[in-house]
Amino acid sequence: MISRAALTPLPKAVLHEHLDGGLRIETILELAEGCGYQDLPASDPISLADWFDQGRSGSLERYLEAFLHTVAVMQTADSIERIAYEEVEDLAADSVLYAEIRCAPSLLTEGGLRLEEIIEAVLAGLARGEAETGTVARYIADAMRHEADSAEVARACVTFAG
Repeated sequence: MISRAALTPLPKAVLHEHLDGGLRIETILELAEGCGYQDLPASDPISLADWFDQGRSGSLERYLEAFLHTVAVMQTADSIERIAYEEVEDLAADSVLYAEIRCAPSLLTEGGLRLEEIIEAVLAGLARGEAETGTVARYIADAMRHEADSAEVARACVTFAG
């Protein structure tokens, strides 16, 4: 016989979670419709979820292609804040007590946002999620090694230190 304690999920810490890699399928579809993004590989939730499941593809290129679509719908402060909030909600539902969530703000500037606005939106979503769930969520702003804006990203982050 299995005890109730054995069925209780263990508390977790997640130390490497990509904000742009864990979007809810429904959120992707809603945000794509809202911003007019029409390049999703599928338009219904089941087909899109199947397409995003790249765990068995064996192809890094195919795996990374998914980020093109998630980043495309993350170009407004509202969408970024929503995604950060939902990330914390989802982690809390999985018994995560502490999470370090990373994302390169440079990838989210195509919609005209400044780096500081992006960082502020991520932090606002994480803070709202943390306040509602109790899951502690921290942001790691990545600088992309193939881009030349690492110093600019670091300067933008200093604004939010402490």
